[in-house]
Amino acid sequence: MLKSHDPRGGDELLQRVQESDPAATLDQSDTEVALLLDRILAGTTQPLRSHRRARARFRIALTAVVVAAALLVPAAIGFHSQLLDVLRKNDQTPSFFDLNGTWTVHLTRMKPAQRDGRWTLTFTPYRNVPGFFGAYAMRHNGNLVARGTLGYDAPNAQIHLLDMNGPNQCNEEPIGGTYHVALQQHTITLEPFRDICAKRRAVLAGRSFERR
Repeated sequence: MLKSHDPRGGDELLQRVQESDPAATLDQSDTEVALLLDRILAGTTQPLRSHRRARARFRIALTAVVVAAALLVPAAIGFHSQLLDVLRKNDQTPSFFDLNGTWTVHLTRMKPAQRDGRWTLTFTPYRNVPGFFGAYAMRHNGNLVARGTLGYDAPNAQIHLLDMNGPNQCNEEPIGGTYHVALQQHTITLEPFRDICAKRRAVLAGRSFERR
């Protein structure tokens, strides 16, 4: 928006021209041009002031964004850490001696149907043998199925089962079966990594056993 202009500006311009050159004269059209130029020059200050105000508002908005980020980012990081802690508590990597004891699950709709019923795993770590070794036994409705050795790979949270004897043991020496084990409070879940014994895999794979 152009500023209001004092009409005396044309007279002052005429007076300055005549003082510099007494013989010079300005007709009406020259006066109108001078007035127009004076108005244009007077109006150029308005955009400059608007630009300065816009820059000031931008600085204020940028400062607000920086302050908000400084407050919110640590809070988000803290929430993320708390969430990870909760997940770790709900799905823990067990120590070898956490597995010690008897674990049971009740299965139905097995094929063949004779496999339905209560299955039990018993883990017994060797306390006087270096490393993570022990014994395991598998039972079906209280009857021994197989008995063998137990190994534990702590970094990968994997158990290794190798049948040694029993009325329905797997003939697998020296390979055995390896399962990833996850602990949730009083429950362990077994996920197969490698097991060539199909009948043992059918009972253990993806099953959750509760501590008895």
